[in-house]
Amino acid sequence: EKCLPTADACRWHVAAMVQCSVCYNICFFTYAWLAPVFLRYLFTAHSFKPGSPFHSVPLRTLAGEVPALYMSSFPQTTAEGVNHCRPCQEVGGQRSGMYQWDVTLSMSYEDLIEQSKDKPVSTMYPLVFASNDNKVWKVVADADDVAGKWKDSESRVTHLSAPLLIANLKNFGCIDDEKAKTDPWFNYFSQIDMAKKYKWDLMNHVGMHGAVNLVACVMQGMEDVDQLMHTYARDCRFKGEVKCHLSSKEALKKCFALGSACGNACGNFAPKPRECMEDTLDPALFVGLTERRVKVKISPSGAGPGEALKFCTQSPCKQGRHFTNMYVEAKNPIEFLKSQMDARNKEKGSFYVLMFAMSDFHPPMHTFSIEVSDDESDGEEGEDDDDDSGSADASSGNDAKDEHKDHNKTPKKADEHKHDEHHHDNNDKQATDKHKEKEKTPDQKHQDKGKKDEAKHAEDHKKPSTHKPTKAPDKKKKPHKDKKKKKKKKVHSRTCVDLPGVRLNDIKGSELATLVGKPHASDPLGCTAACGKDLKCKQSIFAQKNKGCYLFKLAAVAAKEYNPGFNSSYCDDAKEKKSMMMMLHQAYKAYVPPSPAPALMPPPLARLLSDLPPGAGVSGEGDADEPITSDRKYYWQIAHVPNLTIGVLTDQGANEVQVIPRNTSCFSTPGFLFMVACMTSKPVYISDRTHQLEPPPFNDRCLAVGGKCGATCGSAQEGDEAVANQCRNQALHNVATSRRLMGESKSTSPYSSATIAKQFLVEEIVAKKPSSSPAIAAHFFFNMFVLIAVMSYFATLISKFPGNFSDNHIIHTWDEIRTHGYVAAQFGSVVTCSSSTDENKMVILRNWIGKATTRPQFDDRDVSTFKKWVDVFCDDGHREGARVLWSAWTDFLDTDPPIGFLQEWATNLRKITWDLAADRSPFDLKWGDGKGKRVLPLVPEQAKQVIGVEDASDGGIRLRIDSLRKLKDLSEIYNSLPHDLKLALSMPSSDDVILTRRVVLGMQDGQKNTNYIDIAYKQSWQKEYDNWLEGRMKSSKISSKDQFQKNVVCTDCNFKTVDMANAAKFEQSMFPLHVRDCSGKNIIMIYCARARPDMETHNKTAPKRDLSGYMWACLRPKAVRKSYEAKRTFKRKPAEETPLLNTGDDYSERSWSSVTGPSQVESLLDEIKPCVEGVVERQNKRFLDRLDDSGDNALRHALTQTYLKYRTVDSDWELARFCSGQITSTERDIDGDEVVILDNPSSALLELISDLHASGKATSTSSGRPLLGLAAVETVGESSFLGASRTVHATAPSLEFLFNVPKNSNQPSGAFQAEFKKQLKQLMGDSVKDMNALVTKEKKRDIGLCVEVSGPGRIIEHIRENNIREIKVLDYFGRMIDSHPHVIVKKDLLMPSAGVRGRSGGYNFIVDLLQFRDGFIGTGDGDLTPDCMLFGIVESRFQPLPDFWRKTLPKMMKNTNGGYDYKVNRDVCLVQAPESFGNDILEENEELTGVSYSILNIIRQRCGGVTSCGTNAVWLVDAKDFNREDDKTVTNEYFHSRTLLGGMATTHMNFANGKRSVYVEENVCTGIAKRPTECLCDLQRKIEGSVQLFWVELFSCSRVMIMAIMVCVAAWVTVHSCRTPWVQDAAGFNFFCGVPGQVSTITGSEIPICEPVRKFMGSFVMDHNTWKSNEKDFMTLVDAALIWFVVCVVLALVACILSCRGIMPAIVRTVIRLEDITYWMTSLNVLYWLVLVFFMVIGMEPPLMYDPPVFMVLLLLLNITQHSMMNHYKVMNETITEISVWRSQISHTLVAPLAISAIWSGTKSAMGVIWKNADESFWKKKADDNTENLNKLTAWVTTIWIAFAGCIAYVLFVQARHTLEGFLTGATSNPLENVRLHSSLLLLGMIAITVWDAFISLWEADRWLETVANNEKKNWLTRQATKMLLSGRKNAWILRYVIDFVCPIYVLVGGPYGIILVCLAAYASTVHSLRM
Repeated sequence: EKCLPTADACRWHVAAMVQCSVCYNICFFTYAWLAPVFLRYLFTAHSFKPGSPFHSVPLRTLAGEVPALYMSSFPQTTAEGVNHCRPCQEVGGQRSGMYQWDVTLSMSYEDLIEQSKDKPVSTMYPLVFASNDNKVWKVVADADDVAGKWKDSESRVTHLSAPLLIANLKNFGCIDDEKAKTDPWFNYFSQIDMAKKYKWDLMNHVGMHGAVNLVACVMQGMEDVDQLMHTYARDCRFKGEVKCHLSSKEALKKCFALGSACGNACGNFAPKPRECMEDTLDPALFVGLTERRVKVKISPSGAGPGEALKFCTQSPCKQGRHFTNMYVEAKNPIEFLKSQMDARNKEKGSFYVLMFAMSDFHPPMHTFSIEVSDDESDGEEGEDDDDDSGSADASSGNDAKDEHKDHNKTPKKADEHKHDEHHHDNNDKQATDKHKEKEKTPDQKHQDKGKKDEAKHAEDHKKPSTHKPTKAPDKKKKPHKDKKKKKKKKVHSRTCVDLPGVRLNDIKGSELATLVGKPHASDPLGCTAACGKDLKCKQSIFAQKNKGCYLFKLAAVAAKEYNPGFNSSYCDDAKEKKSMMMMLHQAYKAYVPPSPAPALMPPPLARLLSDLPPGAGVSGEGDADEPITSDRKYYWQIAHVPNLTIGVLTDQGANEVQVIPRNTSCFSTPGFLFMVACMTSKPVYISDRTHQLEPPPFNDRCLAVGGKCGATCGSAQEGDEAVANQCRNQALHNVATSRRLMGESKSTSPYSSATIAKQFLVEEIVAKKPSSSPAIAAHFFFNMFVLIAVMSYFATLISKFPGNFSDNHIIHTWDEIRTHGYVAAQFGSVVTCSSSTDENKMVILRNWIGKATTRPQFDDRDVSTFKKWVDVFCDDGHREGARVLWSAWTDFLDTDPPIGFLQEWATNLRKITWDLAADRSPFDLKWGDGKGKRVLPLVPEQAKQVIGVEDASDGGIRLRIDSLRKLKDLSEIYNSLPHDLKLALSMPSSDDVILTRRVVLGMQDGQKNTNYIDIAYKQSWQKEYDNWLEGRMKSSKISSKDQFQKNVVCTDCNFKTVDMANAAKFEQSMFPLHVRDCSGKNIIMIYCARARPDMETHNKTAPKRDLSGYMWACLRPKAVRKSYEAKRTFKRKPAEETPLLNTGDDYSERSWSSVTGPSQVESLLDEIKPCVEGVVERQNKRFLDRLDDSGDNALRHALTQTYLKYRTVDSDWELARFCSGQITSTERDIDGDEVVILDNPSSALLELISDLHASGKATSTSSGRPLLGLAAVETVGESSFLGASRTVHATAPSLEFLFNVPKNSNQPSGAFQAEFKKQLKQLMGDSVKDMNALVTKEKKRDIGLCVEVSGPGRIIEHIRENNIREIKVLDYFGRMIDSHPHVIVKKDLLMPSAGVRGRSGGYNFIVDLLQFRDGFIGTGDGDLTPDCMLFGIVESRFQPLPDFWRKTLPKMMKNTNGGYDYKVNRDVCLVQAPESFGNDILEENEELTGVSYSILNIIRQRCGGVTSCGTNAVWLVDAKDFNREDDKTVTNEYFHSRTLLGGMATTHMNFANGKRSVYVEENVCTGIAKRPTECLCDLQRKIEGSVQLFWVELFSCSRVMIMAIMVCVAAWVTVHSCRTPWVQDAAGFNFFCGVPGQVSTITGSEIPICEPVRKFMGSFVMDHNTWKSNEKDFMTLVDAALIWFVVCVVLALVACILSCRGIMPAIVRTVIRLEDITYWMTSLNVLYWLVLVFFMVIGMEPPLMYDPPVFMVLLLLLNITQHSMMNHYKVMNETITEISVWRSQISHTLVAPLAISAIWSGTKSAMGVIWKNADESFWKKKADDNTENLNKLTAWVTTIWIAFAGCIAYVLFVQARHTLEGFLTGATSNPLENVRLHSSLLLLGMIAITVWDAFISLWEADRWLETVANNEKKNWLTRQATKMLLSGRKNAWILRYVIDFVCPIYVLVGGPYGIILVCLAAYASTVHSLRM
């Protein structure tokens, strides 16, 4: 944990931190980030209005921007033929005089368009509300009533929607069977074949140009379409295509609207044109044209233009493919509708869509004309490119000149262009029609001739696809030798097709020529020209790398590779153009792009064109840098021609809908009526008509609203006159329709309807928030929930925080140190301690057996085990039976039984319960549990000797004779003792009872043990004995046989001990003999019972920890010491602290001493030792005298005599504790020193004072004043409310006897005193000697004769202890008077006697006992005893396993000397093991508290922050940190005992001193689970102790206080940040994500994550309307979340830095301390939820009305992180199950009433500890505490279930009442009330299910249920139901996952009634913090 030097320190600590699971770190970080986001959401989110089945509306609708909805007037007649009133049937088919009619609703197109902006809704569905009084509204028609099919078979419009203009396009792009009837294209050509030839071919276009650019041109009226088609067919024929070369302005000038689509067509391989931007053409192409736009889409998906081009099909094309399912949609339909309604355009008619295909270049083809002689064969012409270059160039000029005509930069007129284009078609003789010119003009011929040189192409063309054939270099013709006649030439036309980026395969043997480095073939176009001019060449490949051109005779279809460094070409006759194109398609078809294309409907040739290698495409012939404008010319082809039905924009929307109600939908009875129509975003279906509606405004649920009021069905009757007035008021703004109502016109129909004004239906609605609820109760409960959530959040963070770090502490194992026996010498002693107060004998003996098996053995010849192994049993109950049982147990161990026997016995007793412990015995051979398990592992014949019952089963272990005898004694005494080990006759508890003995318990087993020998009878048996004795003497290195033989014990066959000195007298009947060597008594057994003088008195005062009134005090060790020159010297003490009775010798004082050491006996005060020994001797004698030693009590009497031999007082500390008394007051003596007056002094103290008074040694050598003595306290004056006045004066030790004086008595005084001494001597017997030393003195009193007896203290105290009640002296009868002597002692000579009464006090007592005794733990410098002691604690109800020390001891060691040696790791203070119980027995009770402790310790193990639970722990007592070097430390405590949680507090104390702890994750102890009531009391004790520790550490530890303040500040900042965005408000802008109206951020622009969050929130988490209504708040929330994310990252970096510096472990341990003392704060959460349920039931608005999906998303994320963190460490402990985790969490709900009292009592007692120094460590359980707690819990869980049953009944009653009222009166229900009732019912039901297990257990119904479940006489259904109830107890943990995960997922997938799950989910989220 210390900071390492250099950068390695950082790497070391960070690596240690990273060793913790990354998953856990991520989950913790996520939780730390998400929880404040959730809290911020609580304050940000708007209230969710339970208006189901209504849906949310946009924010502007709430603001009052609601379009008007027009409703038809009310009908006044019932006559058919017109809209009329018709009777309807209600429920049951009964008519009730109510009527219905058809209602027509409509909206203007402008309002529909306005409503659909930003697409909050696309359609709207109607609802109809009605009211007779304008107060109570109900739904009279829903979505089922809108033009339903029930009326007729005609399908009608069921909704209103904005105008949607769509034109479905024909499938276009290929030649099929279409005729002129469906395709107007054919009408513009004279022949069908000609029309088909000129029809646009999609695949040919793709092959020529790659990508496809489509432009949708919408024209109004067919006339413009016809004119355009005629112009193109006439003027734009070009090389077999209809193609015009125009600019965008020229081509699209007559278009009403434009749209475009560009990109890859049909998935074919092609580059992306630079004009294409995001699947549409560059808007620059349309500058100066119409602004109206349409979209090109594909059905049925509705995808955009990019996807529309990919969908191609082949059928029914004869060749190629065509586009399918393409349609065009108007962006703003209003523009089209307005144009249609314009009077000027009425004759134009509809809008037609014409589709253009736009291209930027000529096809990548090259044409060559080669002149050849008639007699030259085709195979010989052009065999050399050089020979034919001239003719080729000359002949190709005619064709090339027209192809490159547009290279001239001079603009042309349109007609000139058309003329030139027409000229290019001369070679196509068959395509000539009536519109074609017959011949060229002379000017044109001249122009063509002048442009012949333009056929030469430069080599600097930018891309190979734009290159034209270059002119071959001119070469001089060789002169012919003979002049021949010139032959006739003919022209041969060839065509070449380029494949850029493709390297074709070369067919073997087809190589024609290789041109490398040739200037004319050094570029792709030159290579293509070389092949085109060679009649034999069919294929060319150009390689850019070596400028090589390769010509081939045969063409390959397959491509070898796709690489931009290659260009291939096909060349052949012009008539083979189609074949070459097919080959081109096949070559490109095999291309596989680097990444697969997204599959929508992948066509057969699907390829990603954009994935072509760079340079592999073709580009335009113009300059690539030329800007794209609407003036730039392109080639335009007509791809799609509309007809009168297809390609026409039609309106798919509806602005009018008719409501035709069902027969059961009744509106009203004839009379006055208010009716309102409401449009919703989704259909609303209401199954009943009892749904209560809130009155206006309606814009909280309606997108559009409108209504009528007035008379219906020919009746204007009104129930109240005010109703008509309301209608008049609402019709003020509709005067034309309300004259009759306003009385302005008598001619108006009296039955006309008035339109309700908008302001009465619509108001501005401010969205409510739960955080600002106006209801006081709801606001209070909301804030309380926030408080609970914050507490849960920080509780979880604090508890899970240690799991993120590791201090990289190396933990060793037994296998590592088992050969290093020298480590045992580093400990002065190893102690295994257990304590008990009231546990039964079975539990105690089980613990003892387990402890006896734990001593480890090293594989080391020099040191095999520890030098001092101490087994301590602390009996806080001071029980006589425990002492007797301990004596029998140690006698058995002293026989050195086989260790295997003890281990097997312990194993058989391991898995046991309290009921088994009460009913069964460890000496049973078998338990009747059906398993046949052996308990006492004896062989059958020995079992019969011990138990008296013969065991027929095999197996067992054979014991030796003496062990068997002692085992039989142990069995007999065990059976004779009572269950609780309390006997009527017992040693007094006013003094310590400490029994110490050494026993022989070897570690060898069976034949390996040479400490004993069994000798059978034979002649040479003595020789056999001598040989064994000689061998043992040799191994023990003892030479004296007589000395060694004293340690030999021999037992005959009758279990009697015989003396080997009388071996000659042994008879044969005594054999076999068992001889045992008892010299190796290597185990020290200690029984200790602390003095409890308060148990002997009636004064039960509140315990304190100081020398205050009525507390018990004893002498300090310094009061019974003499100064001398000790072996170990310490600092000289000041003069005022001179020990009692200092002899004045100038020696250094020894801070403590031991009686047992030979050099210390003389140094002790001679008076104190005899006093204490006398007291102990007299106590023992009186106790033995009272015991019955006859019959069955003989063994008990013998064992009592045995253990009394081991009652020793072995240190000055023990001596001093015998001198005690009860403090009555504190005074000052004549010197001003404080003195203490003690009442009820102990016998040893009185005797000591008497002897010191007699010897005159009770004075200080410096002042001559007495240091202690007797005092007489007398009361003077009268008592008052202020108390009585007392006087104290010194007195001598004495006794008084009071005698009655007979009448006429005149006995002389001397005779009376002589007779008195004589009678006193007879009464005391021989136990008191030297009676003559007594001095008697007579005193005359009014009540009789008083005799004062004084003398030696020992005799006086002996007489006092006998308490003589009757004595006769002569004629006088008298008795001893108890004078209640008082003792006065200097205060600095005293210390508290009881110290601490709790369990920690007992452990401190043992530590003090061993420290003050010699040889158990040293003091360091100069002390031969090591200064470390291992102190293992195992409570009585736990049994340590044999490997207890083998698992814990290595954790205390560390490597030294490069890892080869081991020594004590003094940084480790504690090794803690888990609390575990038998797995095969369901111990449900311990799971209430133990599981959370196990999980927490697994987490804390990483950073050494494990805290002790009080048992199963090993402590390192280090004398350097804790010793008794001076008198000031004599009252210090190793174990913190100020509170109930001593183990935890001690761990905290060591953490504060820089120590760490280690956790053993394996099971090393098996316990007996407590009963349910005891477990609950234990949980109450832990809560109370935690509260005590909270206040104590808060006021005593600065680290904890600082950490608590930091947590409080962090909590306040968190709550404040969540309540208001004060950070953004202070900055004036958001930091990362902008909000509507404010997009500025700290970076100037939003980060990329903001927009996806918007889309996710508006599309998946909530509907669009809700998102728009809350966008500002939610984006502020997102910004706050990002800010908090940055804060969390910064904190994580700070943690890494602190970890690098080695500071983090100490901080983590401080956090652990804070968590230990604050976890109780979350235990009262259940009370909040119960009170909330009560208030919700009685009518309070639920405080958590949130949008369920968003709320559940956040909770789901929090639950995932919570479960992930817990499961990460839960899996590390196999004993932790799901049901145990569940029970641990619900325990806080179960013990809530006990927690309240625990918190109160803990706070109260903590104040006593802090301010009054009170002792609150003892758990003050009354005899009836369990019963009282049981009654509390029974009442608690019963109340919950009664409340749950009452809630069910109340909800059913309310539902029945609403149903009845709706049926009778038409009254409707309130949705909010339904949410309130059902939420409370569900929440209360969850709490009830939580305590169900305890409910049936406390009422003892579980056994009854088991009986019913197994009773075959019961019917099957009853038995199965009962079994389900019982199985639910074991599977209740599933409910935890249902609430945490299933409920949120159910809501997120759209499950109904999600709002009622919000409170339940919120409740479950707070339970996670309950110590999990």
